[in-house]
Amino acid sequence: MEALGSTLLSIELWPIILAGQFLLVSVKSFRTPEEVDEWLYNDPMRCPGVLHFVEINATVISYDLQVNFTPVSIRGQFERPTFKFLMPLQITAEREGARSVIGDPNFNWDVRFKEYAHPAILKFFAVSIVGPAFFLAFSMLCFVFQTTYLVIEKELKLRQAMTMMGLYDSAYWLSWLAWEGIMALISSLFIILCGMMFQFDFFLNNSFLVVFLLFFLFQLNMVGFAFMLSSFVSKSSSSTTASFSIFMLGFVTQLVTIFGSPYSRSFTDFYRIIWSLFSPNLLAKGLMLIAEATASPQDPGISWSRRAECAPNDLECVITIV
Repeated sequence: MEALGSTLLSIELWPIILAGQFLLVSVKSFRTPEEVDEWLYNDPMRCPGVLHFVEINATVISYDLQVNFTPVSIRGQFERPTFKFLMPLQITAEREGARSVIGDPNFNWDVRFKEYAHPAILKFFAVSIVGPAFFLAFSMLCFVFQTTYLVIEKELKLRQAMTMMGLYDSAYWLSWLAWEGIMALISSLFIILCGMMFQFDFFLNNSFLVVFLLFFLFQLNMVGFAFMLSSFVSKSSSSTTASFSIFMLGFVTQLVTIFGSPYSRSFTDFYRIIWSLFSPNLLAKGLMLIAEATASPQDPGISWSRRAECAPNDLECVITIV
């Protein structure tokens, strides 16, 4: 026997369907809807739809449709059972029923349908949820190493020895700033190029300069944070612990930022300013704004000329990229 994909027929009218246009493979025939329900219960996720035919008389054929609406995600896109299974089955059943009643197998039955216009469907974007923690961890590697090396130089009196040999403090700190600035530049470019290589809309549909400055300025800000932290830590064994504690604190505050606090209208500017003094919080909010700006294919993203305007899909609009 042959039929529509894995479509089930509940009575003996299945030969009508064989005259249709669909690819025909194995068919199952059932006498009652109860038998169909039992088979569907025992064999889940094997059948997209069922046709229940009832021949009332020679000129009237009734049918019912039963479609599997279990959501199936394929590469982040969900199947649309209504347009993929329900509507084609309905058109086929009506066409073949009409051909059977009038006795003309070549009867033309041309039906077209189109989806109503609706707002763009927002899709889940992992960068806005997982991105802040991942990018924070990536950036904190340089932060941890830099803090450790600064404390080691202070602990071993290397910095004091260089000062006695005529090294100016300004030259010492500028050399560290230049080196870490170069590392921040390379790592920021590496993140963006990898994102473009994997075809993430986050990196492709937003301004390159906006995304680059978000990562670069955050890492450059963490360089100054490492300078400050090294002044309060005297032992190299404690520097790793202190740096990791800063990372854990940033991870926790980023979770709070992702869930909307305090960047919403329910908080005053004072709380937002205090919260923004900690760099990981601004990184999390910036990633959220850029990710939401490309939440659907129709969203334009954030361009350099619109960097100071409210980001697309940002309903609160209490903060912008600049």
